Amino acid sequence: MNMGVIRLDRRYRDLPIRFQIGAIFTFLIVFSLGLLSMVSFQQYTAKIKADSLTQLLELKESKRYQIMQYLHERLHDIELLSQNPSVAQALDVMDYVHAISGAASAGYIENMRRFEPFFRSYRDKADYEDLLLISSAANVVFSMAAEADLGTNLITGKFRDTGLAHAYRRAMIGLHAEYSRIEYYPPSKGPASFIVSPIIIDGGIRGAIALQLAQHALNEVIMDRSGLRDTGETVVAHRVKGAAMVVAPLRHLPQAALNMSIPLDSAAGRPIQLAVQGNSGHGTDVDYRGMPVLAAWGYLPELQMGMVVKIDQAELYAPITYMKQTALLISSLIILFAVSCVFLLSGTISGPIKQLATIIERYGAGDHEVRSELNRKDEIGVWSAGFNAMAESIGRSHEEIRQQNRLLEDAKQHLERRVEKRTATLAAANEELKSLAYIVSHDLRAPLVNIKGFASELGYSIAEINDLLEGANQLGKQEQKILSELTEKDIPESMDFIRISAEKMDGLLNAILKLSRFGSRKLQLEEIDMVALSNSILETLSYQLENHNTEVLIRALPNIVNDRFVMDRIIGNLLDNAVKYLADDRNGHIEISAKKRQRGVEFSVSDNGRGIAKENRDKVFTIFRRGAHEDIAGEGMGLAYVQTMVRSQGGHISFESTPGEGSCFSFYLPDGKLDVPAEEVV
Repeated sequence: MNMGVIRLDRRYRDLPIRFQIGAIFTFLIVFSLGLLSMVSFQQYTAKIKADSLTQLLELKESKRYQIMQYLHERLHDIELLSQNPSVAQALDVMDYVHAISGAASAGYIENMRRFEPFFRSYRDKADYEDLLLISSAANVVFSMAAEADLGTNLITGKFRDTGLAHAYRRAMIGLHAEYSRIEYYPPSKGPASFIVSPIIIDGGIRGAIALQLAQHALNEVIMDRSGLRDTGETVVAHRVKGAAMVVAPLRHLPQAALNMSIPLDSAAGRPIQLAVQGNSGHGTDVDYRGMPVLAAWGYLPELQMGMVVKIDQAELYAPITYMKQTALLISSLIILFAVSCVFLLSGTISGPIKQLATIIERYGAGDHEVRSELNRKDEIGVWSAGFNAMAESIGRSHEEIRQQNRLLEDAKQHLERRVEKRTATLAAANEELKSLAYIVSHDLRAPLVNIKGFASELGYSIAEINDLLEGANQLGKQEQKILSELTEKDIPESMDFIRISAEKMDGLLNAILKLSRFGSRKLQLEEIDMVALSNSILETLSYQLENHNTEVLIRALPNIVNDRFVMDRIIGNLLDNAVKYLADDRNGHIEISAKKRQRGVEFSVSDNGRGIAKENRDKVFTIFRRGAHEDIAGEGMGLAYVQTMVRSQGGHISFESTPGEGSCFSFYLPDGKLDVPAEEVV
């Protein structure tokens, strides 16, 4: 929740109840009317959109049908002409005359006039722009319009890249009629399209006949705006390199034919871009003017062009805009009337509540004798009676509280005296324990030193006895054997036992002294990179880790402010224990992790080792107690050290363990300073 919402909520709660009730009901009315209007408008908009798209699809198919009907009629005409022997005869004659004397000769002109009436009847009947005869050598040998293409070669001449030339080549290769797309034709100086069919008589290809379609006839079909209202139109275009070239006049741009192209990667005119690429579809989009429209589009492969039928969304949704304005006016009147009624009714509720609130304010200001005089049977009356009862109860409670406070003050003073006395006692006991640890580790060491010294002297004496025995031949063999066994075996064995026990006792005393020093060590604080510290400790254990084929995973550990020596001892002892107690029948896995806790951080060291038996869990932190694994070297002091160092910082340590599966030791240190680095795997 941002600050603006919080401030608005506070202002609302500061309003009188009358205005709060009015605001709630106003919101509910506005929300209900708004939701109802929104759903209605959405449904109506969706219906208009669906109906309009259906109509556009029908118009698109209708136009497509009209165009295809026109093309099929022209196809029928040219097929009849291509099979007519008179057409083949005219082609042969005109081809011969053209080859002998050229297109400008008198003989050529005379023969053109001879055949012109025959072809004019077809042209006028079907309304063609031109009718051309083309020889098998690709020469245009006859043209009703007698334009610049007459007498030229469609393969080698200057019009070899026109739509007529392309259609001629496809027709002669495929031996069937071919359409050319609508494009600029230089001889006609404007848009043109052709249908070309080969002339095959008695199995022989004599040439081809071409009909130049009447562009105005196609434009009439394309520009027919029936059902398209005031803004609708049809757009037709073909693909030219990376653009859609418009080939017919537009409603909004009458001169657009072959003068307007729409890049295929532009944001505007997306429907025609999709159409010229062979796609069909319908929906809402933006037209070439950048206006939102509803459109239906498709591709006409016969003329190699795309077609879009569209209408502006603004015109389609104009009734919805009018409905919104009307609904807004009616809703405003309803809201005004409803709010007026709500405020009048809320006054009958807020008045008594305000009166009761005034009484409560006086009571809160210190007038504890004030009481409510509202006599009602509704909830406000219940509140009034409840306030009066509460005031009486509070009055009685005040006296009881004053008495309790006096008793608590006496108990507090008594408790403080006891705490001071107990603290002094504990401090003295702590000093006595420190002294005891010193005495145990210092005073008992002197006898141990003496025992070890005298054991050494005894060894020297035995050596001298052995030297003397070697020269004492007067003793019998049996006596010599007994003395020899005493000096060479029994006494040395006893001396070894004395030495080993003394060294062990010395080690235990050192451990006690070390433990007592850990508890009172003054911390040297510094920022510690716990990942680097852990890696440093693991380097010293690398040999043991390799022997157990152990993977160690260091999770994201924080940098903390602490004593580096203490943290090294804590982590070092926990890792050393984890390595010592790894199982021999599987690869080792050790994981070091940390979690942020309230006012501190908790570190954990887990392993998949032998685990701790249930009966040994109470011995884990006890000095000189090492559980059931006697094959593991050590004094049984490591975890006692860890517990002492953790507790000296106000922390605590715990563990979880499953025999045969592993253990996890976790210790908490207060006031941890977190700065979590990336995860590192060793």
